[in-house]
Amino acid sequence: MEEAGIKVRKATSEDTTAIDEVGRLAVADLRKVYRPTPSAVKRARAQRTTRLVAVLDGRIVGTMRYRPEGDRLHLMGPMVHPDFRRRGVARAIVESVATIARTIGAARLSLFTVVETGNVPIFERMGFKVVRTTSAEDVESVCGLALNEAYMERPIEHE
Repeated sequence: MEEAGIKVRKATSEDTTAIDEVGRLAVADLRKVYRPTPSAVKRARAQRTTRLVAVLDGRIVGTMRYRPEGDRLHLMGPMVHPDFRRRGVARAIVESVATIARTIGAARLSLFTVVETGNVPIFERMGFKVVRTTSAEDVESVCGLALNEAYMERPIEHE
């Protein structure tokens, strides 16, 4: 898929260094709020997922993983390079996953986000709605505050 010059494709092994760099820069602000627990990191590494990358002018500027879960595709780890935020990168990746979901007949997209990061409104602008909010279990606050996690879904429109 291509949106505003942003091409989204499956990641390859040659993308690893660029993905790591985007990840390091993208999560720097989040790490001021929370960090994943060691058990969450271990579980995430064991999950079979598909990784997409967003490319703009030949440079990887965003990435996200997804996996099928029942009748939905679950999104994980959306990351956009800080210099390319608010330019449609995350939206392009989400729309690519929505296209994949339509192709395979999935009913919806889903994701979790830590409420205290302020990301809920970003996902709401992409059509997601909060289904439930619970105390976060897989992340820990870096300053000792209680954290909440929103589970969000977006229905897939089929033609």
